Amino acid sequence: KNEDFDLAVLIGPQRPGLPSIVLPDVQVQVVGAHCGQENDPLTLLGNKFQVRPAEDCPYSHSFLRFLDAGLGNHENGQRMVYSCSETLTLSLITQMDAVGMVSREAAQKNGLTIFPGFEDFLEVRLAINNPDLSNQALSDVVDLPLHERAERNVRSRPNRHTEKEVFAEIRT
Repeated sequence: KNEDFDLAVLIGPQRPGLPSIVLPDVQVQVVGAHCGQENDPLTLLGNKFQVRPAEDCPYSHSFLRFLDAGLGNHENGQRMVYSCSETLTLSLITQMDAVGMVSREAAQKNGLTIFPGFEDFLEVRLAINNPDLSNQALSDVVDLPLHERAERNVRSRPNRHTEKEVFAEIRT
């Protein structure tokens, strides 16, 4: 846990002790994915090596729901490894012919087969680790429609300050 930040974008539910606000209209769609074919029988897939999200990973609850839906194996003897990185999970799925939980976009970009009939949506939150940031200023930013926020490349210096101004008072 890195506490040296003012704002961070987090995936998943509210974390205790870390104030955050939901970013409206922004979600991460997670799916079960593997390297096999779409028509592989579930019995074959249930015996594959599992890349499970670590308990503190936002995908962990989705993975348990995936198993409860009968798309994996809860057994203690199941071959598995824990991961808290989507990049590592993608690599392990590919290298070990495994089953894992990743975002739909990552599964598609990496040519993985997505389990039909299961998907989960995780909220995206803006975490605030600076009590001096005004709640109103943050609400103004979050209330902007998504297309307004993404219209311009804010990294481009000439356009950096042409978006809607949000005033925040920072005291040090």
